[in-house]
Amino acid sequence: VFGLTEGPELGWGSPAVIGALGGGAVMLGIFLLVERRAANPLLPFVLFRNTDRVATFVSIFFAGAVMFSLAAFVALFVQDILGYTPLQAGLAFVPFAFGLGAAAAVSSRVVARVQPRWLVVTGSIIMTVSLLVGSTMDQYVSYFPTLFVLVLVVGFGVGLAVVPLPLCAIAGVGQHEIGPLSAIAQVAQTLGGPVGLGVIGAMATSRTMSLGGTSGAVADMSAVELAAQGEGYMFALVGCAVCAVIAGIAALFIGFTPEQVAQGQEAEKAAQSA
Repeated sequence: VFGLTEGPELGWGSPAVIGALGGGAVMLGIFLLVERRAANPLLPFVLFRNTDRVATFVSIFFAGAVMFSLAAFVALFVQDILGYTPLQAGLAFVPFAFGLGAAAAVSSRVVARVQPRWLVVTGSIIMTVSLLVGSTMDQYVSYFPTLFVLVLVVGFGVGLAVVPLPLCAIAGVGQHEIGPLSAIAQVAQTLGGPVGLGVIGAMATSRTMSLGGTSGAVADMSAVELAAQGEGYMFALVGCAVCAVIAGIAALFIGFTPEQVAQGQEAEKAAQSA
Protein backbone atom coordinates (compact mmCIF):
# COMPACT_ATOMS: atom_id res chain seq x y z
CA VAL A 1 0.00 0.00 0.00
CA PHE A 2 2.85 2.38 0.81
CA GLY A 3 4.52 1.69 -2.53
CA LEU A 4 1.32 2.25 -4.50
CA THR A 5 0.44 5.40 -2.56
CA GLU A 6 3.86 7.05 -2.78
CA GLY A 7 4.74 5.90 -6.30
CA PRO A 8 3.28 8.92 -8.16
CA GLU A 9 5.09 11.44 -5.95
CA LEU A 10 8.40 9.70 -5.17
CA GLY A 11 8.65 8.12 -8.62
CA TRP A 12 8.15 4.46 -9.51
CA GLY A 13 11.92 4.02 -9.69
CA SER A 14 12.44 5.33 -6.15
CA PRO A 15 14.29 2.88 -3.85
CA ALA A 16 11.61 3.36 -1.18
CA VAL A 17 8.81 2.51 -3.61
CA ILE A 18 10.63 -0.45 -5.15
CA GLY A 19 11.61 -1.69 -1.69
CA ALA A 20 8.02 -1.42 -0.40
CA LEU A 21 6.49 -3.23 -3.38
CA GLY A 22 9.20 -5.88 -3.55
CA GLY A 23 9.31 -6.40 0.22
CA GLY A 24 5.54 -6.72 0.39
CA ALA A 25 5.53 -9.31 -2.39
CA VAL A 26 8.30 -11.33 -0.69
CA MET A 27 6.55 -11.30 2.69
CA LEU A 28 3.27 -12.36 1.09
CA GLY A 29 5.06 -15.23 -0.62
CA ILE A 30 6.67 -16.33 2.66
CA PHE A 31 3.31 -16.22 4.41
CA LEU A 32 1.66 -18.39 1.75
CA LEU A 33 4.58 -20.86 1.81
CA VAL A 34 4.41 -21.21 5.59
CA GLU A 35 0.64 -21.63 5.53
CA ARG A 36 0.80 -24.40 2.94
CA ARG A 37 3.16 -26.39 5.16
CA ALA A 38 1.63 -25.62 8.56
CA ALA A 39 -0.10 -28.46 10.42
CA ASN A 40 -2.79 -26.09 11.69
CA PRO A 41 -2.75 -23.14 9.25
CA LEU A 42 -4.41 -19.79 9.81
CA LEU A 43 -5.37 -19.91 6.13
CA PRO A 44 -6.58 -23.45 5.22
CA PHE A 45 -6.11 -23.71 1.46
CA VAL A 46 -8.67 -26.50 1.28
CA LEU A 47 -11.33 -23.82 1.65
CA PHE A 48 -10.32 -22.37 -1.73
CA ARG A 49 -11.17 -25.52 -3.66
CA ASN A 50 -14.76 -24.34 -3.97
CA THR A 51 -14.85 -21.97 -6.95
CA ASP A 52 -18.12 -20.39 -5.77
CA ARG A 53 -16.43 -19.37 -2.54
CA VAL A 54 -13.31 -18.07 -4.30
CA ALA A 55 -15.55 -15.89 -6.46
CA THR A 56 -17.23 -14.67 -3.27
CA PHE A 57 -13.90 -13.63 -1.73
CA VAL A 58 -12.88 -11.82 -4.93
CA SER A 59 -16.18 -9.95 -4.98
CA ILE A 60 -15.83 -9.06 -1.29
CA PHE A 61 -12.30 -7.75 -1.89
CA PHE A 62 -13.33 -5.39 -4.68
CA ALA A 63 -16.55 -4.32 -2.95
CA GLY A 64 -14.39 -3.37 0.04
CA ALA A 65 -12.17 -1.33 -2.28
CA VAL A 66 -15.21 0.57 -3.55
CA MET A 67 -16.55 1.44 -0.09
CA PHE A 68 -13.21 2.48 1.38
CA SER A 69 -12.04 4.55 -1.59
CA LEU A 70 -15.43 6.14 -2.28
CA ALA A 71 -15.71 7.50 1.24
CA ALA A 72 -12.19 8.91 1.17
CA PHE A 73 -12.34 10.71 -2.16
CA VAL A 74 -15.87 12.07 -1.89
CA ALA A 75 -14.97 13.46 1.54
CA LEU A 76 -11.86 15.11 0.08
CA PHE A 77 -13.83 16.49 -2.86
CA VAL A 78 -16.58 18.13 -0.80
CA GLN A 79 -14.09 19.64 1.66
CA ASP A 80 -11.20 20.66 -0.61
CA ILE A 81 -13.16 21.57 -3.74
CA LEU A 82 -16.65 22.51 -2.55
CA GLY A 83 -15.41 24.11 0.68
CA TYR A 84 -17.49 22.06 3.12
CA THR A 85 -16.45 21.93 6.76
CA PRO A 86 -15.80 18.48 8.27
CA LEU A 87 -19.22 18.64 9.97
CA GLN A 88 -20.94 19.54 6.70
CA ALA A 89 -19.08 16.76 4.92
CA GLY A 90 -20.24 14.26 7.53
CA LEU A 91 -23.84 15.40 7.24
CA ALA A 92 -23.60 15.21 3.45
CA PHE A 93 -23.00 11.45 3.79
CA VAL A 94 -26.15 10.81 5.84
CA PRO A 95 -28.18 9.84 2.72
CA PHE A 96 -25.61 7.09 2.08
CA ALA A 97 -26.63 5.45 5.34
CA PHE A 98 -30.32 5.66 4.41
CA GLY A 99 -29.65 4.07 1.02
CA LEU A 100 -27.49 1.37 2.60
CA GLY A 101 -30.14 0.60 5.22
CA ALA A 102 -32.94 0.39 2.65
CA ALA A 103 -30.90 -1.97 0.48
CA ALA A 104 -29.99 -4.11 3.49
CA ALA A 105 -33.69 -4.50 4.30
CA VAL A 106 -34.43 -5.51 0.70
CA SER A 107 -31.47 -7.91 0.49
CA SER A 108 -32.27 -9.68 3.75
CA ARG A 109 -35.74 -10.52 2.44
CA VAL A 110 -34.94 -11.31 -1.19
CA VAL A 111 -31.83 -13.43 -0.50
CA ALA A 112 -34.09 -16.21 0.78
CA ARG A 113 -35.88 -16.36 -2.60
CA VAL A 114 -33.31 -15.73 -5.34
CA GLN A 115 -29.69 -16.61 -5.90
CA PRO A 116 -27.57 -14.06 -4.00
CA ARG A 117 -25.34 -13.41 -7.01
CA TRP A 118 -28.15 -11.54 -8.76
CA LEU A 119 -28.41 -9.14 -5.83
CA VAL A 120 -24.66 -8.53 -5.94
CA VAL A 121 -24.69 -8.03 -9.72
CA THR A 122 -27.62 -5.61 -9.50
CA GLY A 123 -25.90 -3.65 -6.74
CA SER A 124 -22.68 -3.54 -8.77
CA ILE A 125 -24.52 -2.19 -11.81
CA ILE A 126 -26.15 0.54 -9.70
CA MET A 127 -22.78 1.45 -8.19
CA THR A 128 -21.02 1.52 -11.54
CA VAL A 129 -23.55 3.77 -13.26
CA SER A 130 -23.78 6.10 -10.25
CA LEU A 131 -20.01 6.39 -9.89
CA LEU A 132 -19.49 7.11 -13.56
CA VAL A 133 -22.15 9.83 -13.40
CA GLY A 134 -20.51 11.18 -10.25
CA SER A 135 -17.11 11.30 -11.94
CA THR A 136 -18.41 14.12 -14.17
CA MET A 137 -18.98 16.48 -11.21
CA ASP A 138 -16.92 19.65 -10.83
CA GLN A 139 -16.59 22.54 -8.35
CA TYR A 140 -19.91 23.98 -9.49
CA VAL A 141 -22.04 20.97 -8.52
CA SER A 142 -24.90 21.63 -6.09
CA TYR A 143 -25.58 19.39 -3.13
CA PHE A 144 -29.32 19.14 -3.77
CA PRO A 145 -30.46 17.42 -5.84
CA THR A 146 -27.31 16.22 -7.65
CA LEU A 147 -24.96 15.20 -4.85
CA PHE A 148 -27.78 14.19 -2.51
CA VAL A 149 -29.34 11.79 -5.03
CA LEU A 150 -25.95 10.42 -6.05
CA VAL A 151 -24.91 9.62 -2.46
CA LEU A 152 -28.31 8.03 -1.79
CA VAL A 153 -28.25 5.83 -4.91
CA VAL A 154 -24.64 4.75 -4.42
CA GLY A 155 -25.47 3.78 -0.84
CA PHE A 156 -28.36 1.65 -2.08
CA GLY A 157 -26.12 -0.07 -4.63
CA VAL A 158 -23.44 -0.76 -2.01
CA GLY A 159 -25.98 -2.21 0.40
CA LEU A 160 -27.54 -4.42 -2.25
CA ALA A 161 -24.11 -5.82 -3.15
CA VAL A 162 -22.36 -6.22 0.19
CA VAL A 163 -25.15 -7.69 2.34
CA PRO A 164 -25.39 -11.06 0.49
CA LEU A 165 -21.61 -11.55 0.16
CA PRO A 166 -20.81 -12.51 3.79
CA LEU A 167 -23.73 -14.94 3.60
CA CYS A 168 -22.22 -16.49 0.45
CA ALA A 169 -18.89 -16.92 2.27
CA ILE A 170 -20.48 -19.37 4.72
CA ALA A 171 -23.14 -20.86 2.43
CA GLY A 172 -23.52 -24.62 2.54
CA VAL A 173 -20.87 -25.32 5.20
CA GLY A 174 -20.82 -27.01 8.56
CA GLN A 175 -20.44 -25.43 11.98
CA HIS A 176 -16.68 -26.18 12.20
CA GLU A 177 -15.93 -24.18 9.03
CA ILE A 178 -17.75 -21.00 10.00
CA GLY A 179 -14.82 -19.47 11.89
CA PRO A 180 -12.13 -19.75 9.16
CA LEU A 181 -14.50 -18.70 6.38
CA SER A 182 -15.80 -15.67 8.29
CA ALA A 183 -12.22 -14.67 9.05
CA ILE A 184 -11.15 -14.97 5.41
CA ALA A 185 -14.15 -12.89 4.30
CA GLN A 186 -13.27 -10.24 6.87
CA VAL A 187 -9.63 -10.19 5.76
CA ALA A 188 -10.68 -9.90 2.10
CA GLN A 189 -12.84 -6.87 2.86
CA THR A 190 -10.25 -5.31 5.17
CA LEU A 191 -7.43 -5.73 2.66
CA GLY A 192 -9.56 -4.61 -0.27
CA GLY A 193 -10.01 -1.19 1.31
CA PRO A 194 -6.39 -0.01 1.70
CA VAL A 195 -5.11 -1.84 -1.38
CA GLY A 196 -7.90 -0.34 -3.48
CA LEU A 197 -7.25 3.08 -1.96
CA GLY A 198 -3.56 2.76 -2.77
CA VAL A 199 -4.16 1.89 -6.42
CA ILE A 200 -7.02 4.34 -6.96
CA GLY A 201 -5.12 7.03 -5.06
CA ALA A 202 -2.17 6.55 -7.38
CA MET A 203 -4.52 6.94 -10.36
CA ALA A 204 -6.03 10.11 -8.90
CA THR A 205 -2.64 11.65 -8.14
CA SER A 206 -1.31 10.84 -11.61
CA ARG A 207 -4.41 12.42 -13.15
CA THR A 208 -3.98 15.56 -11.07
CA MET A 209 -0.30 15.88 -11.95
CA SER A 210 -0.96 15.36 -15.67
CA LEU A 211 -3.38 18.31 -15.63
CA GLY A 212 -0.88 20.67 -14.04
CA GLY A 213 -1.83 20.06 -10.43
CA THR A 214 0.41 19.96 -7.39
CA SER A 215 0.68 17.96 -4.19
CA GLY A 216 0.82 21.02 -1.94
CA ALA A 217 -1.79 22.35 0.46
CA VAL A 218 -5.18 23.12 -1.09
CA ALA A 219 -5.19 26.61 0.45
CA ASP A 220 -2.06 27.50 -1.53
CA MET A 221 -3.31 26.21 -4.90
CA SER A 222 -4.12 28.43 -7.84
CA ALA A 223 -7.45 28.12 -9.68
CA VAL A 224 -5.86 25.86 -12.29
CA GLU A 225 -4.23 23.64 -9.67
CA LEU A 226 -7.47 23.43 -7.69
CA ALA A 227 -9.40 22.41 -10.80
CA ALA A 228 -6.78 19.72 -11.48
CA GLN A 229 -7.12 18.50 -7.91
CA GLY A 230 -10.88 18.20 -8.35
CA GLU A 231 -10.41 16.31 -11.61
CA GLY A 232 -8.12 13.87 -9.80
CA TYR A 233 -10.67 13.27 -7.06
CA MET A 234 -13.41 12.62 -9.61
CA PHE A 235 -11.15 10.35 -11.65
CA ALA A 236 -10.88 8.25 -8.50
CA LEU A 237 -14.60 7.52 -8.87
CA VAL A 238 -13.83 5.95 -12.25
CA GLY A 239 -11.40 3.66 -10.43
CA CYS A 240 -14.14 2.83 -7.92
CA ALA A 241 -16.48 2.04 -10.83
CA VAL A 242 -13.90 -0.36 -12.28
CA CYS A 243 -13.72 -2.15 -8.91
CA ALA A 244 -17.53 -2.35 -8.84
CA VAL A 245 -17.52 -3.93 -12.30
CA ILE A 246 -14.94 -6.54 -11.22
CA ALA A 247 -16.99 -7.30 -8.10
CA GLY A 248 -20.08 -7.81 -10.26
CA ILE A 249 -18.27 -10.03 -12.78
CA ALA A 250 -16.87 -12.17 -9.95
CA ALA A 251 -20.37 -12.46 -8.49
CA LEU A 252 -21.60 -14.08 -11.72
CA PHE A 253 -19.51 -17.11 -10.78
CA ILE A 254 -21.15 -17.47 -7.35
CA GLY A 255 -23.54 -20.38 -7.72
CA PHE A 256 -24.86 -20.69 -4.18
CA THR A 257 -28.59 -21.22 -3.83
CA PRO A 258 -30.92 -19.61 -1.26
CA GLU A 259 -31.08 -23.00 0.49
CA GLN A 260 -27.29 -23.13 0.88
CA VAL A 261 -27.29 -19.58 2.24
CA ALA A 262 -29.95 -20.55 4.77
CA GLN A 263 -27.91 -23.59 5.79
CA GLY A 264 -24.86 -21.41 6.37
CA GLN A 265 -26.90 -19.01 8.50
CA GLU A 266 -28.12 -21.89 10.66
CA ALA A 267 -24.56 -23.19 11.03
CA GLU A 268 -23.41 -19.70 12.05
CA LYS A 269 -26.12 -19.49 14.72
CA ALA A 270 -25.13 -22.90 16.02
CA ALA A 271 -21.46 -21.90 16.16
CA GLN A 272 -22.27 -18.71 18.04
CA SER A 273 -24.40 -20.52 20.61
CA ALA A 274 -21.91 -23.37 21.11
